[in-house]
Amino acid sequence: MFSSVNPRIHTRPGIPGRLPHKAGPGWHILPLLCVASLILSVLSLGVWTGRDQAAVSWEPTAAISAAGQSSFYGSGRLTAADPNGGYWLATSSGSITAYGGAPFLGSPAASGIDLNKPIVGMASTATGAGYWLVASDGGIFSFGDAGFYGSTGGQGLTVIGIIVAANEEGYGLVEASGTEAVFDAPSAPQPTASPPTATSPPTTTTSTTATTVPPESNLLTPAQTEFNGTTGGWQPVNATLSPAQGSTSGSFALDVAATATSSAGAVSALPPAGTPTAATPGDKYIGDASVEAPSAGESLGDAIAFYNSAGTQLTGVFGQAVTPTAGTWATLPEVEAIAPATTAYVIFGVLSWAPVVGQDFLVESPSLYALTTAAVAPSVVGPLSTSGNQIIQANAQPITLRGIVMPGLQVSPTMSGTGVSEQAVIEAKEWGANFVRVPLSEEYWLSSNCDYSSTYEATVDQVVNWITSLGMVALLDLHTNSLSSCDSGTPSQHNMADEAQSPTFWSQVAARYGNPTSPEYSPLVAFDLYNEPHDISQSIWLNGGETTDTVTGVTYDAAGMQQLYDAVRAAGSTNLTFISGLNWANTPPTTLVTGSNIVYAVHYYTCPGNDLSSCTNPDPYDPTQGLSQWTALGTTEPVVVTEFGWPSQDSGTYDSNVIAYATEQGWGWSAFAWEDVQYPTEWDVNLAYLPDGTAEPSPSGMPVLLALSQET
Repeated sequence: MFSSVNPRIHTRPGIPGRLPHKAGPGWHILPLLCVASLILSVLSLGVWTGRDQAAVSWEPTAAISAAGQSSFYGSGRLTAADPNGGYWLATSSGSITAYGGAPFLGSPAASGIDLNKPIVGMASTATGAGYWLVASDGGIFSFGDAGFYGSTGGQGLTVIGIIVAANEEGYGLVEASGTEAVFDAPSAPQPTASPPTATSPPTTTTSTTATTVPPESNLLTPAQTEFNGTTGGWQPVNATLSPAQGSTSGSFALDVAATATSSAGAVSALPPAGTPTAATPGDKYIGDASVEAPSAGESLGDAIAFYNSAGTQLTGVFGQAVTPTAGTWATLPEVEAIAPATTAYVIFGVLSWAPVVGQDFLVESPSLYALTTAAVAPSVVGPLSTSGNQIIQANAQPITLRGIVMPGLQVSPTMSGTGVSEQAVIEAKEWGANFVRVPLSEEYWLSSNCDYSSTYEATVDQVVNWITSLGMVALLDLHTNSLSSCDSGTPSQHNMADEAQSPTFWSQVAARYGNPTSPEYSPLVAFDLYNEPHDISQSIWLNGGETTDTVTGVTYDAAGMQQLYDAVRAAGSTNLTFISGLNWANTPPTTLVTGSNIVYAVHYYTCPGNDLSSCTNPDPYDPTQGLSQWTALGTTEPVVVTEFGWPSQDSGTYDSNVIAYATEQGWGWSAFAWEDVQYPTEWDVNLAYLPDGTAEPSPSGMPVLLALSQET
């Protein structure tokens, strides 16, 4: 299940062994974690009828004599004859040697499986393309086209052999007492869909019939979730598995004990082993589980991985790791992932990061389900207006804007080298966004500025068209400006918009995208007048005035929000206009801008620096210490949290809390940032694109995807 192709491993503070976000497709952990070679077979359907399997014998010596038409090919101990000629010899340790025309289909020893009890029985399928091994405790190992129907492993029985049904759709385990434990193939109806046949099957071929479930039900089977005396077919990752007592009397859990210090865990059945869970390309899948860590300090997290029909892993997505209180059951944060284009199967896993060998944890009630409600936001119906504290669509329905910030064009006149692209817009829509905030610079737009780019206007046109053609709102944000017509260096933001150029910028932008007579007009474009005003008074914020810039030390005349708003309306536009508060947009204004169709914008970061270790906030996960200032204004005016984020991809706690608070207040929001290239990538809510263009979330972006896909 874990790919070791092109691994790019590093260790992040607090969660050793996590993946770099640019690692590409696959769960690139350490090669030692590879369990894709576990050779267990999958369930097929049928009924028990009984079949003599006389070809199985336990030889007391290491010699086999040829008899009748048999040929002698070699020697060993446990034997099963291949109907096509040849035979297999198995040892009690789980090694298998194939002789004559008998194919080698795998063995416990070749798979690196440590047996709890010795192998005591073997049987082949009628086709000769599969065989079963049974251990003395009743554990079953099936290979090739031999189906797995159940076992008595872990139940304290002593098994001496196996008898296979005539139709090979069940088997019986013979106990030393002479009784027989019968395992029939399930009597459930045939699945309504099966995954495509693998074009390049692995050396060990298996049946890969996938199960399908009703919408919004748990895709994991009862055996995979209940652990009633069994491990439910889960497979170990640097661990040993056993059933255990659950959180309540009569409940059961899966005990996962680490055998390595890099990471350890367990995963639900995956191809070519176990019964794979069918998945549909493009669908979103959500998983979670309850866990208990008997010892303190154990970091636990969940994950989802997708496979194609050949059993090749396409990608793996990790949820946020948490450290539960020792001895206390906790629910892991949900993990969500989007199935890539060639997906056939999905699995769910729970992992411990950097455990001590022998350290264990318990898993209970795992769930994995596909979203069946609308996971993509419906198109916004413009033009938009405001009424009281709501944003209203042209169909008279209120709408809450939720989306992402897509930076790049505020520091570059072209999309090259930025996170802005058509694929980025498509993926934002796929996540469930209904608006995208696009930071811009007046320096590249205005022909009077020496940094003017003749292609910038067309670039913005293209981005606006990408966003609005998908039915999303494009929020154009004046993010950087210059204090003269010829500033040098990369554009930057200042205390406030400048009177010399910013009103002209908005006159031109509003006339182009907000005036109905313009060919580029769109009712789904909105305007964000200036990003994060700071170190100015309420009076200057509203009406403009002289201020000394904190970045350059230059004293200049600032344009106020009222002046910028008036420039938009004078251009013939009635489109929504966003106005940020004071103190880096943290604080609401005491005097509001006069006008209509106004939305007030708040930004709040408890840890605004790029380095998380420099954060000094004593309660960094609590956004209410800033956002609560806006609740009074939010009762009369529309409010949107247009920027928030966390400077580490390993944690989504802060983003989750912001989204929850905004939702409680009825506010919209846009998370920072979608593949930002100006700042360290720790701010990114998305991982690097997969080859088919799919964008999966980072742990910090997980609550963003969860909210967008479930709140559309």
